[in-house]
Amino acid sequence: MTARRMYHSTLMTCLLAIWATGCLEEHKVKTTIRADGTCERTITLNPGQKEVPGSPFPLPVDAGWDTNWTQSGDDKYILTYTKRFNNLEELSREYAYRADSGKIRIDLRVRKTFRWFYTYYDYVESYGRFSDYTLVDPRAVLTEDEIDRFTYGDTTGTLDNKKEEWVVRNLYEAIYRELVRGAEGLHDSLLTPDYMAAHKEEFFRVLTGDAGSGSKLRDIDSLLREQSSYRGTKAKIFGENGLTGEGLKAFAEVAARTFRSQAIGNLKGSIRSGWGAALEMLKGRGTSGESFAHSVILPGILLETNAPDVQGSTASWKFEIKRLQLRDYEMRATSRVINEWAIAVSGVIVLGLLVLLLVSLVHGKRR
Repeated sequence: MTARRMYHSTLMTCLLAIWATGCLEEHKVKTTIRADGTCERTITLNPGQKEVPGSPFPLPVDAGWDTNWTQSGDDKYILTYTKRFNNLEELSREYAYRADSGKIRIDLRVRKTFRWFYTYYDYVESYGRFSDYTLVDPRAVLTEDEIDRFTYGDTTGTLDNKKEEWVVRNLYEAIYRELVRGAEGLHDSLLTPDYMAAHKEEFFRVLTGDAGSGSKLRDIDSLLREQSSYRGTKAKIFGENGLTGEGLKAFAEVAARTFRSQAIGNLKGSIRSGWGAALEMLKGRGTSGESFAHSVILPGILLETNAPDVQGSTASWKFEIKRLQLRDYEMRATSRVINEWAIAVSGVIVLGLLVLLLVSLVHGKRR
């Protein structure tokens, strides 16, 4: 088993088992842009009960939106928001002033360009990066190409493993920082920040079971049990709130061995605090299970789009909220409308020029 695959069965597996996110809830967003410049936007949700659900998606709050509840089945409801815009500028400004850090940042821009025979419509909407995994930059683990591929739905095993490695490194960073902070309070001559930094990667490999390329990797529960005084026992290492008392002791024992200092045993409060921070991160922004079905209908003929699904003049995207963890998710589409009146005017002008030319030639011959 390669180093890249180690993250499935170790720290990530344990934490995911503690904080299961449940099923996905789909948010449908449909934007219609007409040739006369007027627009309409519809947001549809399907909450389990008749109340506005808490959502990271910025739901409408102003009176300009029409809100409609319809019942779907005995205990299900459909919530629909609709707003009509008089022009493209109004639509582009709709999300311009929202700065709620607890919501997904949306940037929406629609531009109309007149080029005589054609009018072009350029639509760009992006959902901003939405994640509490901010301690380790994604580029520390993934390349720009891999970040782009994951964001737009690549589900290959190797890439998904690297993304999970980045998640685990963020969780580990939360734990490690609390250890360093606690060690500074001990004023121990050995456990200096530089000393701990020198053993940081070693401790990560110990916690994740990474013994090098091709090694067989194990989950952290088994690893802590077997590398501590709880080897061969049925001690419960993890509970609903993270490390149990036995798990805390086992973790401290493994950390003390890695950092070559029994003083680590005095950092149980820091260890518990670090695990708490890691667990909060795991159930934080971008992990709640939402998904999005986004579509835009443009006038005329679609010329270019990054949408995976195109039906006539409709471009559609579907993605889960986890796709926002590494970078912004951008949706682009460009369409073209033939200006028939411009063709007619051009024809009249050409015809007029031909008539003038013909009259000029006739007058010339008479002379």
